[in-house]
Amino acid sequence: LLEDIQENFDTEGEASGEKWKELSTDYDAWKKEHTDIDKILQFGGDLRSKMISKVSDRSVIIGSAQDYAAVHNFGSEDGSTPQREFMRFSDYQLEEVVAEIEYWYLKNVKYFGVK
Repeated sequence: LLEDIQENFDTEGEASGEKWKELSTDYDAWKKEHTDIDKILQFGGDLRSKMISKVSDRSVIIGSAQDYAAVHNFGSEDGSTPQREFMRFSDYQLEEVVAEIEYWYLKNVKYFGVK
């Protein structure tokens, strides 16, 4: 899933089925004055580079260590920051996750009685 999230950053959301909203004209102009990076959500690179995952026998946690990640992923309540869902997954990507869970279940729970 982390690879899928990285692909969302590469394609600005297109990999999961929905291209992110463009930057505002004012912010786009400001950003061009302050960096050579033209990709959305990659000004300093921290949001992309600090994605985390934790896997255990019973759960998978995926998220970001950045406190502003939720605002970008879900959008701000006042609408000043539009939603750019970098943690969105396509139906195909989710089907792959379900297949992995089913495989793990059949291998570990059903046949070996893991509780």
